[in-house]
Amino acid sequence: IAVHTDINDLNQTVSFSKLQTTATDKPDGDKVLAPIPNAVITDRVCDVAGTLVPGTEYEITTALMLDNGDALLDASGKPVTVTRKFIPAAANDCA
Repeated sequence: IAVHTDINDLNQTVSFSKLQTTATDKPDGDKVLAPIPNAVITDRVCDVAGTLVPGTEYEITTALMLDNGDALLDASGKPVTVTRKFIPAAANDCA
C-alpha cells in the first residue's frame, strides 16, 4: 500500500502541461509561411501552465498544420513533423 502525503514531493506529484505553440517563418518572423522548398520555420512551444520540471529532459513532436486544421502532408502523404528534445531551466521555459 502506498501513501501520498507530501504535496511538495515531486515523486508524489502528477501534473498536466498546457502546451502552446507559435510557428513563424525565419526571414521576417511573421506567421505567413511561404510554400517554397527549404523554407525555415521557427516553432516555439511553451508550457503556459508552468508544470515542467527544470532539469528534466522532454521530447516534443510538432506537426505543421494548415489553416483548416488539417496536417500538412509531404510528397508521400505523411504529416510533416519535427521531434526535438529539450531540458527546461525553469517550469515555464519554452522549447
